[in-house]
Amino acid sequence: MNDPLYDILLDVYGSEAEIARVFKVERVTHWRNRVPEHAAFKCHFSPKVPYTYDVSVYGNDWKGLGLDLNNTVNLTTNFEVTTNDQELHQNAA
Repeated sequence: MNDPLYDILLDVYGSEAEIARVFKVERVTHWRNRVPEHAAFKCHFSPKVPYTYDVSVYGNDWKGLGLDLNNTVNLTTNFEVTTNDQELHQNAA
């Protein structure tokens, strides 16, 4: 039986090759049994993947870190960094 998250990833990305490309790994065939925790945690925050991270699946107790897994913040990583930013140059001068 496949890991449920693996099946979700196949539905979202369509193939193992695309999943591997997205997560920057060579292969994900071995994820059928268990998707790595780091990937599951990333999926929790992805608006594309309908998945909620469950610490009990990975045998962790994250209460000490104070994680609020019910709050899925919109993470934006598609900002552009440029060396032509005049404000940045003025502040550095």
